[in-house]
Amino acid sequence: MKIEQSARHHQTQYSAQQRKLLGIHYTPDSVIDYIVRHTLLSYLEKNNFVALRHIKILDPACGSGLFLLKAFDLLCSLWQQQFGQLTADDIRSILENNLYGVDIEHNAIQEAKQQLEKKANLLGVKKVTLSIQQGDALLHSVAHHQINLLTDNPKAFNWHDNFTSVFAQGGFDCIIGNPPYIRIQHVQPEARRTQYIERYQTARGRFDLAGLFIELGHDLLKPEGQLGYMTSNKLLTTQGAKALRAYILEHYNLIEILDLADTKLFEAAILPMILILEKPVRVSNSFLYTSIQEMRTPPNAHVKVDDLFELLNQQSGCECIKWRQRYFQVEQFELAKPTQNQPVWTFHAPKEHQLIEKLKQNALCTLADISQKISVGLKTTADNVFIKPMTFDFIHHCQLESTVIFPILESHNVFKWHCDWQEKRDLSVLYPYQYQNNKLLPIDLNLYPNTKHYLLSHQKQLEARAYLKKSGRQWYEIWVHQSPADFKSVKIITPDISTHNRFALDDKGFFVNGTCFYILLKERSIEHYLLVLSLLNSSVLEFFHKVTSGNTLYSKRFRYWTSYLKFYPIPDFRQAKSLTLVNQLVANTRLLLQTFDKKEQEVLEQNNDELIYRWFGLVDEDIKEIEQILRLHKA
Repeated sequence: MKIEQSARHHQTQYSAQQRKLLGIHYTPDSVIDYIVRHTLLSYLEKNNFVALRHIKILDPACGSGLFLLKAFDLLCSLWQQQFGQLTADDIRSILENNLYGVDIEHNAIQEAKQQLEKKANLLGVKKVTLSIQQGDALLHSVAHHQINLLTDNPKAFNWHDNFTSVFAQGGFDCIIGNPPYIRIQHVQPEARRTQYIERYQTARGRFDLAGLFIELGHDLLKPEGQLGYMTSNKLLTTQGAKALRAYILEHYNLIEILDLADTKLFEAAILPMILILEKPVRVSNSFLYTSIQEMRTPPNAHVKVDDLFELLNQQSGCECIKWRQRYFQVEQFELAKPTQNQPVWTFHAPKEHQLIEKLKQNALCTLADISQKISVGLKTTADNVFIKPMTFDFIHHCQLESTVIFPILESHNVFKWHCDWQEKRDLSVLYPYQYQNNKLLPIDLNLYPNTKHYLLSHQKQLEARAYLKKSGRQWYEIWVHQSPADFKSVKIITPDISTHNRFALDDKGFFVNGTCFYILLKERSIEHYLLVLSLLNSSVLEFFHKVTSGNTLYSKRFRYWTSYLKFYPIPDFRQAKSLTLVNQLVANTRLLLQTFDKKEQEVLEQNNDELIYRWFGLVDEDIKEIEQILRLHKA
């Protein structure tokens, strides 16, 4: 068996639960090769390979050693090129002086050592002393004894004591790897979570451990040193990574981002991206950005490639390619680095950027400016009690009091333009609140005997929600209960996840669960709601959402959260010259709410799009670009 295959086979020895605990996810050889080459070569080329003999390369979560094996092969090749020969002493020097690894898991460390020793043996070098050690790389302290994360608590790792010669020279030159993707809430024991939060600036909110390895890298690198990781593209957009984005901008130069997004180029537990950073001496204001997106329909012209990553190495700009019977659009360009005031990182080709700016310039305001509220629906944290059983038959069987039962919309009830809820098919919510003196309070259970009996049967589960008790609330309450006044109002609703803009008008007073968001407008007239609904379901705002939210999920699905919706541009509906256009949009949308004929719907939607294109001042070239981008993002 090839050495790399043997190292990879080691990962399959863990169960799915163990892989989740350790944060192990598959890294294909082509991705490892890309990260290692781009990180090491970029660093070495800066000083004409002078640093080659003494380069210090670390994988701080090395697992079975796949990145170190690749780094060894590359160093051997470069050594041969630069010095004209590769002796047994050179090979020993590379293994003992250039490569370093740490991992929390004892078995992984042994595997990494074994595979590197096999490499040495094949090249005639015996008994090498490898600098691969065990410990929790994220905790800085002393500890040397054996640990197994699967059965024991991890111990801290003292970097300066374990790698004294490295830090005598100022730190590592390059750090590479695929650090474990583990959400902080899954880290055990709790004391370990607490230590991470106390130790790291970026340990804020719902972060993951891979982000801490980026902060750790800055501590371990020497000035001008480089870091190359595979990580999740959630780093670019999620609230949980906000502190990490700020840290990167403050402490690193961005060298390269390669967003593989939802391409499914390989099996991964995350939507992957490659991130290459530099610990700066001088600030760099630009970086190389590459995105790869699958095309659902074959393009008119494409380039057939056998090796996708070889194409990326050539920095070929923008191309449509065919690779393994699938079509992709590859875009690659230099960009100005993000700024600290950008809420998310979204990167755009020049044409996209110009279109986004044009929409903003031709807008009067944003959706947030004309909204009273943009919010998620109810979050019960016990749907199996409050929502999932609440069918028409169940409610009548339990004789639950009607004043605490309300029809509730879930994401599958929300369609473009309208909602569809049927009493005998869909669910209601048990909502244990009532208004007293204009204040929403939990009900007195003694006044609702049937509801009390039902809730008492689930008391153990509901009382286990310690966060409710800590906040001084009753055990039978809903965690995020919102306001019944909101729900009884006319509102616009969207699923929180959708492949396309899918906004609906609700004028029947449905409650809304946490799989949806709802919008209350400041101006409450039905005509205003219809006008805004026409905008929200337009191709223009679908384009805006898909290129600015950045939060693509699997299968071309997008998040429709407040943090994205609030920035939607709204054109000036107050001008007299807009009146005819506005009236036509309102009339069309009124018809769209009434029709279920697909052809009629398509004609009306197309007419709305044409009106809205004109309203934003878009020309034919702009429209063609928008429609092309929407085709690319179509599920």
